[in-house]
Amino acid sequence: METFIAIDVETANSSRASICQIGLVAMTGSTELWRWSSFVNPEEEFASTNYKIHRIHPTQIVDAPKFPEILEIVAASIAGQALVSYGDFDHDALTQAVSKYGVICPPLHWLDVRAIARQTWPYLSGYGLVEVCEHLSIAKGTSHHALEDAVACAKVFHGAMTERQNSLAQELAIHGQRQPVPYRGPGTVQFPIEVPIKAILNGPLSGHVLLLTGDFEYGKMKMGRWAAELGCDVNTSFTKEVSILVHGGRDVERRGTEKSEKHQSAEAAMAKGRQITIWSEAEFLAFAHQELSKR
Repeated sequence: METFIAIDVETANSSRASICQIGLVAMTGSTELWRWSSFVNPEEEFASTNYKIHRIHPTQIVDAPKFPEILEIVAASIAGQALVSYGDFDHDALTQAVSKYGVICPPLHWLDVRAIARQTWPYLSGYGLVEVCEHLSIAKGTSHHALEDAVACAKVFHGAMTERQNSLAQELAIHGQRQPVPYRGPGTVQFPIEVPIKAILNGPLSGHVLLLTGDFEYGKMKMGRWAAELGCDVNTSFTKEVSILVHGGRDVERRGTEKSEKHQSAEAAMAKGRQITIWSEAEFLAFAHQELSKR
């Protein structure tokens, strides 16, 4: 029986290109050949709504490979293969991430297992992955864990082909014609996850508590890690301990004001005599570069 590869991804926010975890499992019939998974640094903010679904925290992906590195790792293994996913989300995600980074994806053949399940078992009341696994008595692992969902998807696909007595080529002929949704840019993050970070080294900012506000070219997680390397803690809200505020860009049209509430609170505290340093992103980066280059 032909080999196929099941894929599942999780994303950081509403953009399907913001892949933060990927899982792959290769099967020939019911025999598993290999499995592989990795966190992925999407270089985008994590939305709290997505975190509640998959429980992947931005601290887990800071040092993870970015999508181009992931694609380089798996390209030889997936090139020319049939990739099966449960629904169209993963097809869109891979295609959009390729577009986001301007990299070249090897040729692939895609199959939507959920669409195949609907045809195979038209009498089911629902076609979520959990429901179909229960119908087939497949032991389902943790939902929204990329590798465990990929394994479940592979088993459902094998069960459907067995039921239908179709070959992989026949399934591709029936279901392999979908066009993915094009990439439309980074996702909107209305409620991003902000992460408090403790100082990891003594340094020129030891004893300080830093607060980040706004949008940053390198993202808040990376800015926070640099601050921690300089010796300070990083808060997620304005408190009496904050002694440094770093402000990034701000979309005034969308947010309504030139300065965030955190920025305004810092200025109000300074007006009352509190010692607070306010830096722009450029000023902080210049300071950080100067100090970190000494090491």
